Amino acid sequence: MKKLNDMKQLYTFLICLFIAGTFVSCEKDEPAEICDFELELAVLQKKYDEFEKLPNKQNCNAFKSYALDLTKKMKKCSSVDKSRVADIEELLEYMDCNEF
Repeated sequence: MKKLNDMKQLYTFLICLFIAGTFVSCEKDEPAEICDFELELAVLQKKYDEFEKLPNKQNCNAFKSYALDLTKKMKKCSSVDKSRVADIEELLEYMDCNEF
């Protein structure tokens, strides 16, 4: 049960970082690219819900893999804070789905 609680805390932190990473201020002269990750975050939520419903290695890997793919998309967006994306990637790499 502790592993599931740890995963819930990690997920909550990741979502906060994902959302915060999409909203950064740009300098006035710098054209801001607007990136919308609303659909991707909804899919990420669904993957987490599936994991929470059935916490196993397969669902954990599906969540982790999708989240890592999302970080790659976020890196391509000029308005995203790259240091926050790096934080997300570090947390995701820390996730050990073999524990389930």
